Order: sequence, then C-alpha cells, then structure tokens
Amino acid sequence: MESVEKMLERKIDPFEIGYVSFTNAATNNALSRASDRFDLNQKKLQNDGWFKTLHSICYRCLDVKRGQILIGENEADKKWFRENVGFTPGDSVGMAKTWEEDVIKAWDVCRQRNESWLQTTTKLGGLSYERSSELIKKYETCKRINGLYDFTDLLGRFAGISFSTSKDGHATTQPEGWVPHLECLIVDEAQDNSALMDLCLRRIAASTRYAILAGDPWQSIFSFSGSDHSRFMSWEFQKKEIMPQSWRCPQQILELGEKCIMHCPDWFDRNIKPTDKPGSISSSHGCRSVIYDVMSSDVADSWLMLSRSNYHLSKYTKDLKINGIPYTMTNGGSPWVAPSRNSALFALMMLQDGKAIDAKEWSLILGLKDLPVKFGDLILLETGTKSSWKKRNPDSMGELSDVNTLSKWGATDNMKKIISSGEWASFIPFAREYTKAVGKYGVDAVNKPKVVVSTIHGAKGMEATNVALLDTTSMIVKDAALKSDDVRYEEHRIAYVGVTRARRSLFLVSEKDQRNRMKIG
Repeated sequence: MESVEKMLERKIDPFEIGYVSFTNAATNNALSRASDRFDLNQKKLQNDGWFKTLHSICYRCLDVKRGQILIGENEADKKWFRENVGFTPGDSVGMAKTWEEDVIKAWDVCRQRNESWLQTTTKLGGLSYERSSELIKKYETCKRINGLYDFTDLLGRFAGISFSTSKDGHATTQPEGWVPHLECLIVDEAQDNSALMDLCLRRIAASTRYAILAGDPWQSIFSFSGSDHSRFMSWEFQKKEIMPQSWRCPQQILELGEKCIMHCPDWFDRNIKPTDKPGSISSSHGCRSVIYDVMSSDVADSWLMLSRSNYHLSKYTKDLKINGIPYTMTNGGSPWVAPSRNSALFALMMLQDGKAIDAKEWSLILGLKDLPVKFGDLILLETGTKSSWKKRNPDSMGELSDVNTLSKWGATDNMKKIISSGEWASFIPFAREYTKAVGKYGVDAVNKPKVVVSTIHGAKGMEATNVALLDTTSMIVKDAALKSDDVRYEEHRIAYVGVTRARRSLFLVSEKDQRNRMKIG
C-alpha cells in the first residue's frame, strides 16, 4: 500500500496502477484499503481498475467470456469432466483422488513451470509419460472442441506459450490479447509466481513506466503448484530495498524464524529489526494444552492454529468443539460459519429475552431447514406460513414483533410458548452450542470467530496476536533431508512462514513422544 501511495503522490491516475497478488483475498484486501484510503468508489475501481490477480488480468485482456472458463470445481464442470475426460474431479483441497486427476494436476504444474511433460513425469516418478500423454491429449482436444479454457490456458495465451506433451516441450508463439495501459505495475508476493506467470508479468511491465516487485524468497512455499522464487530474483532492478524492520514479529519470534531458514543456501542476514512490541515463545504439550491458553486469553485476541498438513487440523478442531470455542477454517468446514443460520438463532434468543425482531429476522427463522411446522403433536406454524413468506419482501416491511405478537406472522401459541421457554434450542441443530457461546463470548466473537484453523500454506499472508504451531514441521524437515535438497529447503521456508505469523505469542505444540522438536533457544 505504501507503493500505491507513492504513485498517487506522483499524480498517477489510480486506474493506471496495476496491483497484482497471488490470491483473490490479497487483491481484494488491497482494493478495499486503496478505495477507503483514497476515497474511491470500490466497485468502479474493481471493474475498471487493475487491482486483480494475474489470471483476472489475462481473462480481461483476452476478452474471454464467463462460460468459456473451466474451473473444475462446480457441478457443471464436474459433469463436463465425466462426459469428456472420463473422471470426476475431487475437491480442490487435499490430494487428488484418482490417477486421472493426478495427471491433470501434474499437467497444470508442468505448464506453470514451463517445462516439458517428460521433465515433469521424470521428476514425479509415478506417472508413465506415454500413458499420461494420451489422457492430456484427450483433455486438450475436448477443451478445444468445446471452446473452453482453464486458467493456465489464459496465462499461456497471454504469454505466448503453446502447450504440448512433446518431448521437446512447449512452443513459443505470438502472445494474444491486449496489454493494459499502466503507468505503474506493483506485484505483491512476487516470490509465489511461476515461470509462466513471470512471462505474463514481464509482458505487462515492458510497457509501464514503473514496475515494483515486492516479495520474500524465504516465504516461497508453493513449489508443488509451480511457483519459483528464482524468477522473481532474476529481474534486473534499478533499485533494491530490504525491509528495515518487521512491523509484525517481536525479537524472539523473528530470531526463531531466521533460524528456520539460515541453512538455506541463498540465506543472508538481512539485519531486519523486530517490532518494538514484546513477544514470547512457549512450548505446549499437546493441542489440549494450547486450547486452555485460548480459553484464558482476552476475547479480543486473534488466534491462528497452524499445522503442516490438512491431516493434522483435526487435532485442533476436536478440542475446540469439545470446549465450545468458535472457529473458522481457511479450507472451509467449520460449523460456526453459517451467517444466515446464526442470525436466525440470535433472533430466537432475542425473542426469548422479550425483545422485538424485524420481518427480515423472522424470515431467516422460517428459513431454518430444521425448523419444523409441528413439534410432536404441537402445531408451531399456521398452514402455509413458510411458503407465503418466501413470496414476501421482508426488507420492505417496517414493522417489528416480539414473541407476544408473532401470531400476525404465522406463529401459533405453541410456537410462542416454545420460544419463551427456550425449548426451541432443543430441536434446532447447533442451537445449544451457539447460545452457550454467545453467552460466554458475545455475539460478535461468535459470528466472526477470532480463532482460525489452517495449514501453514492456507495461512500465507495472514497474521494473528497468538499463533499455535503444531510442531510436526521439525519432523518433516528432518525427513525431507532424505529426499532432496530442494524439498528440505522448502520445508525450512514453510517452518519460517508458520513461525512468523505471530504478532505477540507463539506456542509450539508438540505431540507426546514426538521425535523432533523445534528448538526455541
């Protein structure tokens, strides 16, 4: 954001500033901050400006239509894969489910790295070059016949790369699409770009007056998807700056982070000063121990609970559920994240306490899929109440109602008695957990949980007051040393990213009888 401010100080039109980052979350955050800080219409800047992911830029510059994009995760795309390629893609989270999906994912990495398919299959070791090439040819042919592109195709077209399974590799062609007219290009998290993304960025940067790349090569942790921090480091910069001070990490945490990466061959002491705020590192024996720390912390404190893999996340969520602590997950799956349901449950709590609600809140209550019309032999709603409310516009209804006047909205006397007594919470799933948590933490802390459970990869770019790091990373680093130097160095960088998410306190969580543990001192 400081770079954006400097460009605006030079009287550069904000709509001629390109801000590119690795994820939608990062670009949306920058878009929101830029709109607020410089009093711009966010919707207009989003539509007409260039605060976008690189894929979004290529999508716009190639004039591709929405129906031409093959994402692979929605039901329509899954149907296309079944009918045309012969398999159904699994969820994007976790490992691929079938050999066919393994091949398609590996093909994406091959294209991102701009390396030959023979090189990719040789590195992976588990895929037959000949057999996998046949599946890829089928996949590419079906896309071409149906006029479809996946996101990597967009990058290839914009960069001028024609993909092929030939042993000679991909071919260079004339780049497609128009290049946006930008005075300045700012690339955030540049270490996460792949060789293919790097080619696209260089094409855009060639016609700009200023190009600013920000990145940390020791936070490069996505090589499995094709990222290559050496591409970022190979740009010919007229000026290089190293961040003089960490605005996040206290001294102990910053020092431990540096210890994680100092064995990497390209490491050097950057003399980064820690934040002036105090910090601490402590050891917790098992996830249950750190859960007690969560329960005893200030309700306003944010928490990141990290593990190296999705497999270990359940170690956190199990104890969080037992103790009724609200949490979110970066890969989805938290029972606490259900805004409409939560609003309906809170509206029922208000009615139980004798307070009034509006028509929209009553509509949300009626929308609860587990709200019965009958409870045992008791009729709760007048006939046709749910269907009639689906046709109404509750936003246009200005009236309020407490529990005593709910009859006008279709509630029976039985319904009013069940709400007043609190019995409603006994037959609506998750209601007891929600009401108990609201009573303990407050409605804001429940609807927007301060605890986030994530893999280290999923938490990239995030930070929290307190971070719990499941110290399986130490075991993985040692095991990685037996595979290859590249794998080992990547694991060192992953550990570094995990450690440096903490703004105040870092808890290293070790399992019972764990063979290797991260050394604090």
